[in-house]
Amino acid sequence: MPMRGGPTRAHLRLALLLTTVGVAAAVTGGWFNLPGSGTATRWQSDFTAAQAARGARYHAELSLWPWWSMFSPIIAAALVAGIAPLRRAVLAAAGRLPLVRGDGQAAAVVALVLMMTRLSTWPAELAMNSVDRRWRLTSQGPQDLLRELSVRLAIEAVASFLLVGGVLWLMRLWPQTWPARLALVAAAMVASLGLIPAVPGFPSERTEALPRNAATERIHELADKAGLSGVSLRMSVSGGADETLNAYASGGGPWARVVVQRGSLTKSSQPELLSMIGHEFGHVKHRDPLTASVVGGTATGLLILAFGFALQRRGRLRGGAWVAPRSVPALVCLWLMLQCVGLPVQNAISRGVEARADAYTLNLTRDPAAFISMMRRVALTNVSTIGNDAPHQWTRSHPTVVQRIAAAREWAAANGVRVPASTVRQSVTR
Repeated sequence: MPMRGGPTRAHLRLALLLTTVGVAAAVTGGWFNLPGSGTATRWQSDFTAAQAARGARYHAELSLWPWWSMFSPIIAAALVAGIAPLRRAVLAAAGRLPLVRGDGQAAAVVALVLMMTRLSTWPAELAMNSVDRRWRLTSQGPQDLLRELSVRLAIEAVASFLLVGGVLWLMRLWPQTWPARLALVAAAMVASLGLIPAVPGFPSERTEALPRNAATERIHELADKAGLSGVSLRMSVSGGADETLNAYASGGGPWARVVVQRGSLTKSSQPELLSMIGHEFGHVKHRDPLTASVVGGTATGLLILAFGFALQRRGRLRGGAWVAPRSVPALVCLWLMLQCVGLPVQNAISRGVEARADAYTLNLTRDPAAFISMMRRVALTNVSTIGNDAPHQWTRSHPTVVQRIAAAREWAAANGVRVPASTVRQSVTR
């Protein structure tokens, strides 16, 4: 069946629709007017040289592994695509799978290649887990980690097989307009994840409802003050939930929830905890999870359209198959490369979103001293980098601790609230 060489009108209309949706989401989410992340200040005002050196030692031990996790999937996919014997072995393995015929072989190759790329990150996962255990940042042992990684690998392999198989089925069903239809479905699916959280914590994180008692009553009062009394408040009880301090927001609308690690409840003072929870309320209030998913879904849809145009121009409908299985590893490698290239932009937006949530909790609690104390406690408990004011464009999705403390001091000065000029003498217990 011959294919037209260029995009159809349906493709162009959908590209315009997706672009409009993405821009509208960015505008309504405030992404075109995000605050700065604070001016750089001397870290010596809030941390000792020993504390900065401790953070530097920890991150020196980790320095290789985040880069390994970032680039090893691309290298693994490139090796499968470029080394003929390895590629033939993957194709043969896909061909021997039961009930896999025709275009299903391409879907199976995608699943196998993605499994190999994920397996390539396991050395980094195990190494980082070993470092975290030495620094007492997690209680999860290597066996538990491998079990978690295995479950995640199986789920991702099955999901990718079904997803690609569905794509190929759409190609056959609508050979002329499949990119338009698929891009719309993909954008809607990804965007929906911002509204309805995935299965909570599956497969690794376990959460339970935040108990309502004297210790947590102020959190519920803060939610009422923010107009978020309907938000689901939960507590993480996973392996590392007692060792580190963290919280996060997910979902939107009636499915919005805020999850706080159990260690944050036991190791933080009440004002510090309220500053942390108020930050997450800021994400919910500004619909950050939903906006991120809508924009991400739009980008995914546009990328699928671009792949559709490329496939059309190459006329890949030979012999009734759109994508030859032998070309799948190269396409997977290209997809991973595009994701990596987009990280600096994604992280730059994320840092602005986090700075806005910081400003929200300062306006909500009007307690910059507690916010600064909370940032110090998080930095020292989680062993954050202290002395470097410049966030790395590829790996850091949040402003640095120094920048966030500087922003709190700026807020205090602008609102006439006094804060200590130096907190370096404050004691932080672990």
